[in-house]
Amino acid sequence: MFIRFFLVFLLASCSSVDTKSVQGKTDAELLYNQAKLLASKKSYTVALEKIKTIRSKYPYSYFATPAELLGADILFKQGNYLEAATSYHVFRELHPRYQEMDYVLFMIAQSYFKQMPSTADRDISMTQRAIRSYGEMLARFPNSPNSKEAVKNLEICKKMVVDKEKNIADFYFKTKNYEAARYRYLHIANRFKEPDISNYSKVKIVETSYLLKDYPMCLNYIKMFATTLSKESTAVADGYVTKCSKALKK
Repeated sequence: MFIRFFLVFLLASCSSVDTKSVQGKTDAELLYNQAKLLASKKSYTVALEKIKTIRSKYPYSYFATPAELLGADILFKQGNYLEAATSYHVFRELHPRYQEMDYVLFMIAQSYFKQMPSTADRDISMTQRAIRSYGEMLARFPNSPNSKEAVKNLEICKKMVVDKEKNIADFYFKTKNYEAARYRYLHIANRFKEPDISNYSKVKIVETSYLLKDYPMCLNYIKMFATTLSKESTAVADGYVTKCSKALKK
């Protein structure tokens, strides 16, 4: 009895937004406009009830589609990012020709972005999903109003992936597992072209080769990377030319 009373009280509190002034030519339109107003006032629970009514009573109404998208937006605003991502995906599958598909794809990416860990030493699967989603959105809709934010967030995601790969490679290096470390640094050098991580990984490839006493490959890598290294990295690599050359002469 108490729980029922509490739920009734909660709904009554949430519905304190005055929707009497809201108009609509049909019942479906009226419910949708009420849901939009309630959502704008953060009365999410009651807004979702309005959307639920549209789905059940007016599934073929013109307003059923935007109401469905509004429901996904409300889940996102509530911080239910996993559910929001699912809702946006379902919407995309059901309405592939929706005129604002760029927004739907952007919100899918945003839902994953919001689930990213704070540091790269944790599971970054959501980061990778965000990268794929931002990439698709920007490829299909480069002039979308959300492109600028998508590009910015995509760079954040990519940096986290780089940091993850670097952390793994550095861990192997610190534990003196140089074979595994070199393999990881090679993977980074081949995958990422940003100057900082590119120079860092290439120098570490040279260094691990030297520590593995793989002097011929050490020199080969230096020759291979010669035209791509920064001035500072070239100076470090040149030091290993001397070291490896001396080691080979012994």
